Amino acid sequence: MELNDAITNRVMSREFLDKSIDIEVLNEVLKYSILAPRAGKTYGTKLLVLNKTPDIEDFWCLTSDKDWRENTSLAKKLMAAPVVIIPFASRVAYIDRYSQTDKIKSARNLPLDKDQDWPVPYWIVDTSFVTMLLLLKVHEVGLSALFFRLHHSGKPLSERFRVPKEWDPIGAIAIGYTNKNTVVKKTPIDKRISNAYKEMVTWDLWS
Repeated sequence: MELNDAITNRVMSREFLDKSIDIEVLNEVLKYSILAPRAGKTYGTKLLVLNKTPDIEDFWCLTSDKDWRENTSLAKKLMAAPVVIIPFASRVAYIDRYSQTDKIKSARNLPLDKDQDWPVPYWIVDTSFVTMLLLLKVHEVGLSALFFRLHHSGKPLSERFRVPKEWDPIGAIAIGYTNKNTVVKKTPIDKRISNAYKEMVTWDLWS
């Protein structure tokens, strides 16, 4: 599959079939997604992979409302996804990395105090890179995915899966197979590019 196809035809899916994903296919998705850029070659991203039914059921219970789960048709279709991946980011990992001798010069404008905010949080940027590659690779192998925010605090989730305190989830990704006969209405690619280009690209001076 060409990169252009993965970019232009990838869509977020909210309806999944109750069909398991071969572990080798899932591993291929993971191996390629972790090749994303990493500032300072820092390992500040972790992907928590849930593919066992009890774990996935606990995930939904900890991150969504009971009324939504039990009374929404969309919820049942979304929760049928056989895999959920939670990308975690660690600011501590980047502070530690940029405090090291070989990075200290490039960190001269970065606050290395753990209580201070960075102008640009490298851990969020790098974890987002990994997430985007994962979404593209999912499409390439014939699967579908949905990236979504967690609607409840990530603390109970972290406690349930023994995630250290310095790691924070940036959202979650449901992955699975979809009904290929379902028609997804999409704006023609030329129009999509044209509309987005006007809104997102500016040359020379901000306009």
